[in-house]
Amino acid sequence: MLPPEEARKVDWHDDDRVQLVLEFLAKGTVQIPEDKYYAALILDHTPLGFCDGKVVAKSPYNYLLAHYLAKQSFEAGYKSSGILAAQTMDRYLSFTVGYQKYGTSRVYNQTTGKEELITIDRNVSDSERAKYGVQPLAELLKQWPEQKIEKKPADQKPH
Repeated sequence: MLPPEEARKVDWHDDDRVQLVLEFLAKGTVQIPEDKYYAALILDHTPLGFCDGKVVAKSPYNYLLAHYLAKQSFEAGYKSSGILAAQTMDRYLSFTVGYQKYGTSRVYNQTTGKEELITIDRNVSDSERAKYGVQPLAELLKQWPEQKIEKKPADQKPH
């Protein structure tokens, strides 16, 4: 994607990497499964911010784009992309609707001082989790507590 001599010239902060990946995507230079994996990995590191005491995504659709890239890479045989496909979907859902599908996304609870799983969709099977390299739900819940479920508006649909 980027020749080494050009890579040395880039100021490598997350924002810079994300902008560069978006440029490569617009130019159509992200083609092979490995490139899609690395593009997804960079987009998964889109910066976060704080608003009203909560962590918020500055650009949550970057996580959705990352999911599609990782999934394409995984389906093309690049097996390392499996867990990334699950993580990017979870991150997207966590920051847009407040729950996740697979159970890969955790947050730090400011009150308890412990990590917690963001609420997990119980309609996702362990076999679907396993497809992407995610542990069964029972195993995840043994490792981390899950956030208390907040009531969601009726018009929010799972992806």
